[in-house]
Amino acid sequence: TKAQYNETMKLIEKKAEEEKKEIKISKANKPFGFNWKRGYFSELRFDAKHSARATWTYDDKNLYVAFDVVDNTPMINNGIDWMTLFKTGDAVEFDLRTKPDNDSKNVIQGDIRILVSVFENKPIAVLYNYKVPGTKKPVVFKMTGKTVVDVVKIIENAKIKMRKRIDGYRVEFSIPLSEINFHPEKGRKYK
Repeated sequence: TKAQYNETMKLIEKKAEEEKKEIKISKANKPFGFNWKRGYFSELRFDAKHSARATWTYDDKNLYVAFDVVDNTPMINNGIDWMTLFKTGDAVEFDLRTKPDNDSKNVIQGDIRILVSVFENKPIAVLYNYKVPGTKKPVVFKMTGKTVVDVVKIIENAKIKMRKRIDGYRVEFSIPLSEINFHPEKGRKYK
């Protein structure tokens, strides 16, 4: 229900605020070269059977993101619309402000969301690019409020690795930096 959704979102936001911290990101020395040492990943724990760890890295050409999720229904999504897989089942999402050192509370150009899930039994990566100059027909999502996203598209060049297990799953994916107009700079902070 709408009330249950609102309550869930409040709990997620509260938990995220409690867990809010900086993590270190280093340039990858090989593709999918993730650092799972303390301080290099973010972690959310809901209970013993529901938690997630996430990290990311990059090289000269790609962004690499990894999630390790504990969940007793590993990566099930039966959605019929690839644009709204966030509403219909399991998915992981990576939100990034590609402009460094910017703490604006407002959505700005360069704010993106990458959602990875399954669609028609195959892995899929979807890019939500919130502010793109010159957009004529943005996509409007209505749930409990209204969210406007200038560009929503499938990332055709994504490489997705998905490994399911009884108690969860691991998702690793790479996206060309050029696809998301992201140019990480050493020593900068990215939100």
